Amino acid sequence: MTTATSALGPLAGQPNPFAIRGGGASPTKLREELATADEVEVMLATIRPEWRLLVLLGLWTGLRYSEIAELRRGDVDLARAVLRIRRAVSGDKENPVKGPKSEAGVRDQRVPTFLVDDIRKHLREHAAGAKGSLLFPAQSGGHLAPQTFYGTAPGAKRRGRVASSTGSRGWYHARTAAGHPQLHFHDLRATGATLLAQQGATEAEIQEFLGDSTPQAAQRYVRAARSRMDMLTDRLNNLATEGGW
Repeated sequence: MTTATSALGPLAGQPNPFAIRGGGASPTKLREELATADEVEVMLATIRPEWRLLVLLGLWTGLRYSEIAELRRGDVDLARAVLRIRRAVSGDKENPVKGPKSEAGVRDQRVPTFLVDDIRKHLREHAAGAKGSLLFPAQSGGHLAPQTFYGTAPGAKRRGRVASSTGSRGWYHARTAAGHPQLHFHDLRATGATLLAQQGATEAEIQEFLGDSTPQAAQRYVRAARSRMDMLTDRLNNLATEGGW
């Protein structure tokens, strides 16, 4: 197998007929799902109260689910409106905690001022305890598993039964109630980055917001913002030429 797939190939002096650039990888379709303000409002009203802040952080701070699930009281600095991101949930039962996805993921993430009261309320009502206490604990006291947070979509079958109309009031139920059943939790992060780009953030600033080690994702959001600006400029053009404004 090594000889057959090597640069020289199985036939000496001839190119390897089996070597196809990119043949070992399938193209990944980029998601373009974004949440709207109205959808987020419905989701916040639908989801369980102890997970409301989780949704807000996913949108307005760009944190990954694994980073949010490992947040502890000691990571919250309300005086500076900062979250200290130093760890993430690994998914490994033997070693459940790891570092963030990359070195760039280790950061002090600024929190929009309007979220400070939400964080304070959450700490008081849903995350009481010492500095080492998780902000979003499972009922067992450990990390909140994604499957628990996602819950069951309304109408989905579970163990031979159809889930109730109220579901678990998790992510699946909230996004369905908002009329956007294809929305992933990770799309909140993309929405926040896109909104940031629309406010004029540079690629480096969006990269810092996302805690990414490479600029590719930031470049995509900047391009999306520019595309929207083109659309808005066309609308201004129509107003100018058609009048009536």
